[in-house]
This record gives sequence, C-alpha cells and structure tokens, in this order.
Amino acid sequence: MMPHAAQTINPYASPTIEGGQWGQPQSGVSAQSVELLRETKPWVYLVSGVAIAGAAMMVIVGLIVLLYLPSRMGVQDDAASMAAGGIAYLLIGALQLTGAILLIRYGQAISGFLAYPATERLDSALSAQKSFWRFTGIVMLTGILLFIALIIAVAVFSASTARF
Repeated sequence: MMPHAAQTINPYASPTIEGGQWGQPQSGVSAQSVELLRETKPWVYLVSGVAIAGAAMMVIVGLIVLLYLPSRMGVQDDAASMAAGGIAYLLIGALQLTGAILLIRYGQAISGFLAYPATERLDSALSAQKSFWRFTGIVMLTGILLFIALIIAVAVFSASTARF
C-alpha cells in the first residue's frame, strides 16, 4: 500500500466541522439533551418577555409615584413615604429587568447550542442558566431577609409606642 498523499484544501469549499455537521449532536451530547433544550427555548423567551413587560410597568408606576402623585395630591407629609415607594418600584423593576436579561442570554446560549450541539456549547448554556438561577436566588434571599427585618422593626416600634 502506498502512503496517503497530502490532502489538498479547497479554499472555495463550504466550511466543515471536525467530527460532525451543523445541527447534529457531537460526541458527549445526547439527542435527548438537544431536544430538551429545543423545547425549553421558547419558554425561556416567553418568560423573559413577560419579565421585561413587568419591569417596564414597575418603572412606569415608580415614576408616577415619584413625580406625578406628590404634585397632584398636594400632600407634603407623605412625600418621604411616597418617594420611598417610588424608589422601591424602580428598584424592583431594575431587578426584574436584570433577570430578564439573564434569561435572554440563556436563550441565546441555547440557540448557539442548537446550531452546533457540542459539549462546549452545552456548558455555555448551562453556565448562563446557572447565572440566572444564582441571581434569582440572591434576590429571593435578600427579599426574605428584608421582609423579616421589616417585621422585626414593626414589632419593636409597636412595642415601644404601646401604652399599657
């Protein structure tokens, strides 16, 4: 047998992928993984779209509470509490928008994985998913701790002002 001749490279040929084709699972990636992420992607974009709409509504309400209501009501005594409420709405809207952006990044990573199902792209999608869930967990735990602190503060304030 003769040794293999050097392969010639055709510069005009379509690009090829070592080990497979675009859209076909590569080694280490099951067809079920591809299908599960394909089914997940629309839901990721739906939830992120709803989150963006919710964030926009929170920002609008926050701006109304901050800018419009105090001037229309003419109430100066409640200005600080209204400002705090408006700022809280803006903060919640910003947090919701951040979560939506992280979900969009996850959806984009899924799209990249579906275009070329390789383990590196699956890892990228899972990393984006982890970022979303880590952010969500931190926001939830912070909210729970703030709620507990508020309950304690109200209890202490009520006990200190109670007349027996």
